[in-house]
Amino acid sequence: MSSNTYAAPLRLEWRPCPRTALVLGAVHLGALAAVGASALPLGLKALAIVLVGWSLVRVLRRHAWPLAPDAVVALDWDAEDRWWLHTRAGSVLEGRLLPEVYVSAGLVVLPFKTAAGPRSVLLHPGRVEGEGLRRLRVRLRISAPSPAGDSSAV
Repeated sequence: MSSNTYAAPLRLEWRPCPRTALVLGAVHLGALAAVGASALPLGLKALAIVLVGWSLVRVLRRHAWPLAPDAVVALDWDAEDRWWLHTRAGSVLEGRLLPEVYVSAGLVVLPFKTAAGPRSVLLHPGRVEGEGLRRLRVRLRISAPSPAGDSSAV
């Protein structure tokens, strides 16, 4: 893979993204509508509304506007297929890419296992510079992770 330009180390840094916030907000609004239309008792509806609201705040702080200290704000993929996740607080976590990767033209979802627990990274053209995202998609397709049962998956 070293002769391929896509195997060169790849660094992606992203910026806050209003489009991500709108999509996540719309999904949570749909969940609130479903709770409101359900036949749940009032107490359970109130609890569900609080939980959906908490979820919205949490995902916005991690994925749309990386304000949480543990929010991933940059990603490195080196030539040896190691992944490094950089958090807003300045820590760097080594991550193992899980096989449930989703790659499309408009969205890349990267699930990682790290020493600090599972992390997911959502990337799309509005959040990351276009050439870097294109290189990431190509490199992911070239070096797809091993099946879920294989512990050597990167």
